[in-house]
Amino acid sequence: MIGRTALRRRVPPTASAPNLLVEGRDGAFRELIGGLVRMAENLIAVRKHLAKRLDLTGPQFGVLFAIAQLQGNDGVKVSKVAEHVGVTGAFVTTEVGKLARRGLVSKQASVRDRRAVLLCLTDAGHDLIERFAPDLRAINDEIFGSLTRDEFATMRSVVRRLIAGEIRALDRLGLARLGA
Repeated sequence: MIGRTALRRRVPPTASAPNLLVEGRDGAFRELIGGLVRMAENLIAVRKHLAKRLDLTGPQFGVLFAIAQLQGNDGVKVSKVAEHVGVTGAFVTTEVGKLARRGLVSKQASVRDRRAVLLCLTDAGHDLIERFAPDLRAINDEIFGSLTRDEFATMRSVVRRLIAGEIRALDRLGLARLGA
């Protein structure tokens, strides 16, 4: 049986910044955290499912699409892909090795800096993404299509700031970032 004293006790707030409290309480903040966690878990599940359809892992899927987005005309450095995906350069290098063995990505020395490796999609990598693009567009439109242009811009800005805070929190806790 639960004691009456336990039922009357309030759980301490999980946030103290005034802008995170509504009427001094953190219920709305907790609701937001719950929604963000649920959304992150769902996005990961969707990415994992989509990746599996391409016979890739979730991380390989992310790295492949980051290279496609960032490669430009000359290729993209491992460090730029790592920053974009939010993982370490070593993690990207490992995943790129797997993608290269599948013939989807090529690595070449930079003409400007012989120490740097540039990554780019192969023709097979381009073909894979082109065949898959209609399905990916449909899924992304389903998830994010209800946002207005202004909401989309605001969300991008907010997510960037939240990620920066999250990195500070990980550092404060002495926890490694993804792929570290």
